[in-house]
Amino acid sequence: MASRQAHRATTRHVASAYPAQAQPGWGARGVRIGLDVESDAAVTWDPWELYNAGIISGPHAVVVGMIGSGKSSLAKTIVARETVFRRRALIIDPKGEWGPVVDAVGGRVLRIRPPGAPGEGPPSRLNPLDPALPVGDQAALLEAIAAVVTGGLTPEEATALELAHKTALARVEAARHQAAAGEAVAPATLSDVVTAMLHPDDAAAQETAGASADELVAMSRRAALALRRLCVGPLGAMLDGPSTVAMTGDWPVLSVDLHEVVAVSDELVAIVMLIVAAWLQQIWTRADGTKWLVVLDECWRMLGHLALARWLRASAKVARQYQTAFIYVLHRYSDLAAAGEAGSEQVRVAEGLLADAETRVIYRQPDGETANLRQLAGLTSEEIRWVGGLPQGVALWRVGRRSAVVRHELTAWEAPLVDTDTGLAGLYQEAHT
Repeated sequence: MASRQAHRATTRHVASAYPAQAQPGWGARGVRIGLDVESDAAVTWDPWELYNAGIISGPHAVVVGMIGSGKSSLAKTIVARETVFRRRALIIDPKGEWGPVVDAVGGRVLRIRPPGAPGEGPPSRLNPLDPALPVGDQAALLEAIAAVVTGGLTPEEATALELAHKTALARVEAARHQAAAGEAVAPATLSDVVTAMLHPDDAAAQETAGASADELVAMSRRAALALRRLCVGPLGAMLDGPSTVAMTGDWPVLSVDLHEVVAVSDELVAIVMLIVAAWLQQIWTRADGTKWLVVLDECWRMLGHLALARWLRASAKVARQYQTAFIYVLHRYSDLAAAGEAGSEQVRVAEGLLADAETRVIYRQPDGETANLRQLAGLTSEEIRWVGGLPQGVALWRVGRRSAVVRHELTAWEAPLVDTDTGLAGLYQEAHT
């Protein structure tokens, strides 16, 4: 019997003839990530190039993976490689692990030190009313902080807080007019707002449709006393008074190290993250043509507070117009369950944020994640089977409607920088104490 001659076709034709086995990639422009394990083709990624090519309609990405799967290494190498193309990055780092790679690319690590932190020097102080923040952002930040410490504001409390903020700013402005030429005037602080809430003037009371000053105090006493707690003792040393740290966009990468704050309390973490997020937003919204990556490591910590989740949602919605891409890093999709009760606003906000991320990088996941991978990540049954058995450093990438299994490549220069071994991290932190 005569042998049949093999049929030859281009990869473009094969992709159309056998769509279940072959598909086009998402382009060659961007930083190199690694290799497609099925074809050994190089895989690259850049959210702005993909957006311009029409492959994705939004720049945000989510990286999910169990401990040791390689998700942190991926996030760090993406940031390091993007700096070569003059992209810049802002990192919120609750674990204190980003230092080596940030130093290597000429960035800055800003370590936030709570009262009692080891080492010399005073604690970091973060003023929610820092003059670097526009007045509107100050008001939003104050309301979010108050929501964290009270569990939620009533309309009366929110109104009293708004009026107290205006009063505090007006008193500082009056002091500035009375000051001698060249004399410095301290900015408004959290304690100024608390004082204005507990002792409102008649002008503030008149804006509440006829309530007296005493009635205004009675309506907002709960919120005022909750905020007062942030102005005394160790918390006051960190949250009440002029800021002692500054966040600027003068670096290719700025990482805010919160690992010592995490060790204090969940409430303080939420408040500090709110302030840090507000300050960083002043950097990436400058509209100067810079393309920013904003990496939220251990993202579940931010989603665990409704005020933080709302802030993040609002930021993510406007980020595209400022050429900013968020990268959310978490262990697994079921971490969202820790954000709140099933069906709660917190969970809905969290799920919406991750659903809007059109680049989804999923490292090895436990069997119990099957439903979440299908519902929240939009994976097919075949893709879910892949995820369950992925080795370290290999992930399923979903970019828009296209997918590939990718082996992340590390260079000899990068490997020690992205090592999250506790010994290496400890040596780095000791050197920066």
